[in-house]
Amino acid sequence: MIQDAAAIARRNRSYPGDFGMHQIAWLPDGEAYIHTLHPAIKSSRMSYTVIGCGEFYDAAEKPLMCPWLGKDKSTNKVVVGNPDAKTGISSRVDVAKFVVATLRHPEISENRILGFHSDHISHREMAHILENNIGKPVKLNMISMQEMQDILKNPPSAPQEGQHGNTFPGNFLMTVRYLQGHGMFWRPSGMLHNDLFPEVKTVCFNEYMKNLTSDRDK
Repeated sequence: MIQDAAAIARRNRSYPGDFGMHQIAWLPDGEAYIHTLHPAIKSSRMSYTVIGCGEFYDAAEKPLMCPWLGKDKSTNKVVVGNPDAKTGISSRVDVAKFVVATLRHPEISENRILGFHSDHISHREMAHILENNIGKPVKLNMISMQEMQDILKNPPSAPQEGQHGNTFPGNFLMTVRYLQGHGMFWRPSGMLHNDLFPEVKTVCFNEYMKNLTSDRDK
């Protein structure tokens, strides 16, 4: 496990992943703990900075999440439950700038659980933005909550379409979409810290798509 190796190497700061919720680390003997409760942190030998950033919308190597960046530039979007539920999303470039800012100001970011996002938007709104910028219809592949619960009970039954070339199983995306469809995949204003580093300027999904289509037209 990376954090165990960092502790052995006497690294003094950990940046554990926090995609949309706390991630659980499993030790070889089966014991589980949250990253921020690692023994090295308990003993104050290591500090931590956790940055929760939501789903990325500019990950070209993940065509299930970003079909508009895949080889076939698909406009099909998987949605579970309510397509109007808002969710937090981010640009990887924005997150990278935020991480650098936390490194430049360790006195601000030490032992903090930080929230960050580039946009707060629904899948239906994203579909409208895609249509306006790409110029062709966007299909929302709707899956009901009951269908999703059946998939969670039997992960191999998750839709296989478009999974080729992804770096994670399709049922992982289904789980994320399930949380988003319930309206649970976002952070309230009191848990967002974009304002800690005002030099980090975010790019919303609409602006990103305008820039993307503008670059393709050149």
